[in-house]
Amino acid sequence: MNDIAQRIQGIMEENHVPVFGMAPSHALEDAPSGNRPTETLTGTKSVFCMGIPMPRGLFLCGSRSLATYWRAAAVTYRQMDWTLLQVARAVEEDGGSAVPLYG
Repeated sequence: MNDIAQRIQGIMEENHVPVFGMAPSHALEDAPSGNRPTETLTGTKSVFCMGIPMPRGLFLCGSRSLATYWRAAAVTYRQMDWTLLQVARAVEEDGGSAVPLYG
């Protein structure tokens, strides 16, 4: 694993993000138009994806499930946004360019 990959792994561990991965951008060049990495940032070499599992209990709250889920999602999205910004800064400090994409 190279230095930037190790640094990104450290950021994930610090922010308690258990699910993440990196791949060469050419792996997504057959994606539908509008979803290809090089359409967002010319010269893209790599892509990064991450996820934070939601507790299953959020969906077992009966009539409160929807409200409970969205409250947890709002908090989780902030954590993911902050983590992606840290990753982008690390990539740029390493000499690259990075664009956090949400969705």
